[in-house]
Amino acid sequence: MARPTERPRILIVDDAPANVRTLLAVLGDAYEVFIATNGKDALEVAATKPPNLVLLDVVMPGMDGFEVCRTLRREPATRDIPVLFISSLESSEDSVTGFQAGGLDFIRKPFHKDEVLARVQTHLQLGQAKSQLQSLNRDLRTYIDIVDRYVLTTTTDLKGNITYASRAFCEKTGYSMAELAGQNHRMLKHPDMAPEVYEDLWTTILDGLPWTGEMRSRCKDGSDFWALNHIDSVVNTRGEITGFISIRHDITDRKRLEALSVTDELTGLFNRRKFNMIFPVEIKRARRDGKALAMLILDVDHFKKYNDTYGHQAGDEALRAIGGVLRSTYKRAGDFIFRLGGEEFGSIFVAEDPKFFFQIAEQIRSLIEGLGIPHRENSASPCVTASIGVHVCQGQGIGSQEEIYKLADQALYVAKEKGRNRVEISMGIDGHHGRVSSDIHAGDAEA
Repeated sequence: MARPTERPRILIVDDAPANVRTLLAVLGDAYEVFIATNGKDALEVAATKPPNLVLLDVVMPGMDGFEVCRTLRREPATRDIPVLFISSLESSEDSVTGFQAGGLDFIRKPFHKDEVLARVQTHLQLGQAKSQLQSLNRDLRTYIDIVDRYVLTTTTDLKGNITYASRAFCEKTGYSMAELAGQNHRMLKHPDMAPEVYEDLWTTILDGLPWTGEMRSRCKDGSDFWALNHIDSVVNTRGEITGFISIRHDITDRKRLEALSVTDELTGLFNRRKFNMIFPVEIKRARRDGKALAMLILDVDHFKKYNDTYGHQAGDEALRAIGGVLRSTYKRAGDFIFRLGGEEFGSIFVAEDPKFFFQIAEQIRSLIEGLGIPHRENSASPCVTASIGVHVCQGQGIGSQEEIYKLADQALYVAKEKGRNRVEISMGIDGHHGRVSSDIHAGDAEA
C-alpha cells in the first residue's frame, strides 16, 4: 500500500477514450492515475508498479476484464489489489462471473462522479485496512513462532490435561507434542514437590485467579528442572473458565546456585545456613498443625581421635557414610537433615506419636555402629559410633528455635556423660517434661 507521503495509485483499464478522460477528470486531482487501454498493457503496468486499486472495464478487445482480473489474482504480487469493474452489463450472471473472477464491486455505466469517488475511496480504505490486518497477522505469526520456540508454555483443560505445549517446552522436557497431548500434567510432577503447593495452585486457579509459584518438574529422561510458573485462566465469551495457560521461566540455574549455598559440600546434606532458614518455618507449621516436632543432634564419638589415628581423608569418608545413613533413614518430604558443622549432624522432623522419635534416633545410632568403621580410640565401641540428643515438643511445649536447640544439645550432653553411643530424649509435650534414654523403652516416657 502507499506510504503516507504518497498519493494512492489507481490503474484505469478501458479501451474507450471518452471513459478514460471522464475518469481521469474525476480522479486525477486526488490520486496518481495510470492508464491502460487493453488487458496485456494492464497486466504489465500492474506487475511493474502495483497500483492500490484497479478500475477495470469488462468488455475489451482481446483479453476481457474478467480474464485480466483472474490473472491478477493468480500472481502473488497483484493478488490482493482491489479490482472494481466498470461495465454497462447488468445481468446477474455477469455480476456472478465478475465476483468469481475476484472483483470486489461494479460501477455501472454511465457512471456518476460522486459514486465513483465514494466507491474508490471506500475500497481504498478497505484495502488499506486489509493490508494492515495482513501485516498484523504476519507480526502475530512471527510472535507466536518466537513464543513457540523460546517460551516454556502449555495449555490444559479444566482437569489439567495438556492441550498444547510449545516447542520450547517439548525440548525442555524431552517429550513430543504427540506424547504430551491429552496427558495430565501429573506426569511431570516431581516427587519432592509438597502436596500443599498443588492444593494452593488448584484452589487459586479454579477461583479464576492467577497463580504464581516455583515448581520442580520431571523430564522424560528422569532429570528435572525448576521454573517460576505463572498460570492464568482461559475464559470464553460467556465468562466461563474453559482451561488454563501456563507460562514458565526456567530458574534451574538459580535454584542450583541456591542449593549450593545451603548444601554441605562433603556430605551433600543441608548446611547450618539452611537449618537456620527451615527451623523457624517448621516450628510455625508444628504449632499450626498440632503435631509433635523433634530436633535431633548427633555427634560422632571421639571424632578428633579418629582423625588423629586414621587421617582426615578417612575422617571425611566416615562423615560421608554417616550422611548416607541419615539420608536412608529420613525419606519423608517433611524430614530435614543437616550437617551442622564438623562431626555434628542434626535433623528436624514431625510425627503424630512421640514414640516414633525415639525409634528413629535409635535406628540411626544402630545403623552408624553397624557401618563397622574401625575406631580403636573409641571408648564406647571398637567401631565409629554416635551420641544422639533429641528434644521433642508439642502444644505448649514448643518453644523458640534457641530453646529447642538448647534442650536437644543438653540431651546430647547427657548421652555423652552416660558413656556415649546412646540416645537421650527430652520431652516437652503440652507443658509436661520427661526423658527417654537408650537404656529404657520408648513406651516408658513420661507424658
